[in-house]
Amino acid sequence: MANKLTILRSKLSEHLVKAEILRYLGPGFLITIGFIDPGNWATNIAGGSEFNYSLLWVVTLGTFMLIVLQSMSARLGIISGKSLAKNVRESYPKWISWFLGSTIVLACVATDVAELLGGTIGFHILLGFPYWLGALVTIFLEFYLTHVVRED
Repeated sequence: MANKLTILRSKLSEHLVKAEILRYLGPGFLITIGFIDPGNWATNIAGGSEFNYSLLWVVTLGTFMLIVLQSMSARLGIISGKSLAKNVRESYPKWISWFLGSTIVLACVATDVAELLGGTIGFHILLGFPYWLGALVTIFLEFYLTHVVRED
């Protein structure tokens, strides 16, 4: 009986270790899934239909880079208590900070265009909104969620 109890305890501890690992992996998976928005889905489907599996390595490499960069940024934020932008501003000369900030703004604009198109098409498909109305609702929601709803 004691032998069965020992086996049961070891299996339970293995299960708890796996659950502990999943607890830390969960946010990473959510961020990775969130990375695939409607614009990315459309791009992936169009690229896949034209090039089959030859672009699969690009998606895999991009996802791997995303995980590495986000984990590095999270570690920097946890250790320093500051955001990546504040760390860059304090660590580099002003012109480098300005250049890096400009590239971030351009990346945000590109992402925002994909969100705008994805939201517009989504409102059209799901609710039958005309494209112009879906675009206006999406712009309003983006503005509201980024400027009005703050915890500052």
